[in-house]
Amino acid sequence: MITGLFMGWTDPVSKRWFPIKKMTWNQGKYYTVYLQGMRSAMEISEAHRTTVKAGLAKLDRISVSSNIDVSFRTRMPVNRPFTDVEELERMGLSTDLAHFDPFEYTARSGGGVGGDTSDLFPEVIPDNFGVYHFYFGIGDIDGLDITEYIYSLQLGSRLTIKDSLIYHEHSLLGQAPGYIADLAKNHPQAIDLTVDKINHDVYRFGKLLCHARIDSRVTIPFSDAHYQPLIDIFAASK
Repeated sequence: MITGLFMGWTDPVSKRWFPIKKMTWNQGKYYTVYLQGMRSAMEISEAHRTTVKAGLAKLDRISVSSNIDVSFRTRMPVNRPFTDVEELERMGLSTDLAHFDPFEYTARSGGGVGGDTSDLFPEVIPDNFGVYHFYFGIGDIDGLDITEYIYSLQLGSRLTIKDSLIYHEHSLLGQAPGYIADLAKNHPQAIDLTVDKINHDVYRFGKLLCHARIDSRVTIPFSDAHYQPLIDIFAASK
């Protein structure tokens, strides 16, 4: 079950990734806050600093609205009916369009927008064994075509992450999403990564659907300081 969506941001120069915002919802209201990772992003991003100085980003408050925050909404399929059944199949989601869930879809798609450096990822609750489950797609990256290699993979094949890149044994498969790379970097013993689905007919992104399991006995996902609301710091300082 998805209980919130985070937004991450990647600096296009240094390629450093930061969690910057979080949106939750309850009884038809959407609550959006900036995270402590935003402060780190502002240190290297003039655009973020300008947004704050102009008053367009309120770091010290919760935004409450009956509509999804625009920065999230533009990365989610909520403005028109979703009809791509084949894409849902590739992502391992239900193809029952009558019960299409844009939050579940976005949790797996990452909310990518062409040329954008932001991404979305989910806050979830663990299963009965205390394991958190995340799903995401990977595929060809610049200069690398994994088409032939994926024929040698099997469902359940174990994957590893090194320097934000995903490997099977010694073969490079693609780029990990920022939040997965962050979890693997800070809590390597907590993450178990496997192949959940193989899509042979897909060009570039989405050839592999990966399944990451996070053991709550080692860490609780997104409990690190940079995922916490900035409003808590402002409140504590008063």
